[in-house]
Amino acid sequence: MVVTDSPFVTNHYLCKEKFEVGLHESDHRHEKLMEQYQKTGGVMNEEHLTKAIASVTQLPEKGAIVGGTLWTMVMDLKHPSVTYYSRRHFDKPLHFTLSRTN
Repeated sequence: MVVTDSPFVTNHYLCKEKFEVGLHESDHRHEKLMEQYQKTGGVMNEEHLTKAIASVTQLPEKGAIVGGTLWTMVMDLKHPSVTYYSRRHFDKPLHFTLSRTN
């Protein structure tokens, strides 16, 4: 196991030893997100973040009923919550606030 710190993931290995293992040649989602992340200094409002993740979504293969990006989650660590997007419906987020119970 290799522990890696990253502000986001795009369904591939992040450790140096396996960074591009299993990726298709045309899959540059991580690089595109990193460019957008660096342009903003890592600070994005909800609108900018939604546009960023929508810009790297994968569409299903031609003729496929299901495929491509099936889900996306955005976590807010300062105000513990998760926003979930299903099947590229970035206009219909589901928001969950997390709380600690004793």
